[in-house]
Amino acid sequence: MDRATTKYLKAREHAAKGFGKAIEFEIANTHFNSGQPGGAGRLDWTNKQQIVNKWARPMKEVEHANAQFRQTAEQVHHEKMEIHRAVKAEAKKVWPAKFQAVERSWGALADNFDNQPHSLVAEPVVKAELTNIMNKAADLNQSVINDVLNFGNKTQTQRKAFGADVKTFIKNKKHINQEYG
Repeated sequence: MDRATTKYLKAREHAAKGFGKAIEFEIANTHFNSGQPGGAGRLDWTNKQQIVNKWARPMKEVEHANAQFRQTAEQVHHEKMEIHRAVKAEAKKVWPAKFQAVERSWGALADNFDNQPHSLVAEPVVKAELTNIMNKAADLNQSVINDVLNFGNKTQTQRKAFGADVKTFIKNKKHINQEYG
């Protein structure tokens, strides 16, 4: 898109030079006769068709540059939307399975705590707290997935709400990691 913008600006600059030449040419071919005292004056041009042609060229250049830039912008927007749709589809397909695998591994870890009765983790209070943490972490992970999948970033209010959710998620994750990390 940067290359298209640069090309557009160069075309507009070239057209501006053409407008400058058209003005100079028109002024050079404009003739004023003040007429008799008390009579009407007269304004006339020579090379009228050339004056029109000198104005028409930069106008066509501007129209062409605008059309090219608009086409490039639409193409870039279309490509970005295709990427967005592909990423969203991939996220819906891959992320839930990955988070389910993590949740299953937490469950397996909690189940194995019972096999080591001398372990502090085998204590019912600790095991219950770890299970609680696992459930909270799973809920947080699921809420982040849902936010990413459903977040449209349409309004400032939505962006602020999403930012607050992310900050809460990070704060809760840090708290869990500090307590049991």
